[in-house]
Amino acid sequence: LESRLDALTHFFVARDSMYRQVYQHRVLQATDALTNNIVRRVRELLESSSSLEQVCSEIGIHMDETMRTVLSSEHYVDASLETIFEMNEHWWSYHLNAWCHSNDKILSDLATRLRDRKLFKTIRIESIGKDTGSKDKESEEFNNLLRQARELCEEEGFDPDYYITLIKEKDKHRGKVEAAPLALLETGRILPVTEVEPMIDQIMKRSPTVRTWLAVPSEIKTKLGRLR
Repeated sequence: LESRLDALTHFFVARDSMYRQVYQHRVLQATDALTNNIVRRVRELLESSSSLEQVCSEIGIHMDETMRTVLSSEHYVDASLETIFEMNEHWWSYHLNAWCHSNDKILSDLATRLRDRKLFKTIRIESIGKDTGSKDKESEEFNNLLRQARELCEEEGFDPDYYITLIKEKDKHRGKVEAAPLALLETGRILPVTEVEPMIDQIMKRSPTVRTWLAVPSEIKTKLGRLR
């Protein structure tokens, strides 16, 4: 109904804000990056070992049958519904705590950071290529920042492959190919809401925005002189 357009507009604005301020918040992105690096490290150790028993005994990576199934699957779609139901928060916390005591230094440190909420910190990377004149300069600044971060990681004994993560997050809710809701006008006409409410039209048409961060340990961010 046309009389409910204000409520629908508030919904679209709220959804846009939720993606930017909650779902795609930089702290959440840094947490996901740390989690991904932990899983990647476990998989690398599994692939480099001759047997699962060797990993469990020598490196100290405990895992139940569900975790073995998940780590051996390239995609979650390969797992059964029963396995997916077993992948709850308590299940993940149990393994994370066990990996904190692993003999592998990288896995143990990453797991401990996540468990104790000593998360990676983010450094905002300004958009590259706003115009032709600034593209090369911004690329050079980013490359210099990345080089400095890698050098500092190596000085601190951190493997850059696991302690530096480039995060690129696109506003997936924007630019989606989806039909706009229909609005029943007081005249009896039925039109797409985008033809009636300009704000909704602008939100749906807005090009996806890509925000980029460099996620690093807090001590590396401090040494880089980045306070925010």
